Amino acid sequence: MLQKNMPEEEYYKKFKEEADCYIDEIIKSDHPKKLILAGPGSGKSALFQKVCESNIQNGKTKNIVLSFINELVVDLKRDLEPKKLARVSTLHSFALKELRKT
Repeated sequence: MLQKNMPEEEYYKKFKEEADCYIDEIIKSDHPKKLILAGPGSGKSALFQKVCESNIQNGKTKNIVLSFINELVVDLKRDLEPKKLARVSTLHSFALKELRKT
């Protein structure tokens, strides 16, 4: 458990260990939908990539990543789409495309 009074090096080591445990749980989860909430610079793009790669290894080839944040969508498109890991879009853009199909 993280404590404010522990030495900085130990604090960050424990923080990384805890974060890795949560990341493993997300990746190993068999739930078809995943919601990832995290602040800037927390590793969302890397986590999305790991989740999509895991899905593809398990035969789930149709991945979609949605965000409300345009800047995150730009980053994720750069990281995921060239590798054909996922379709990336803002929620609003995705909804509009789906509405136009009908």
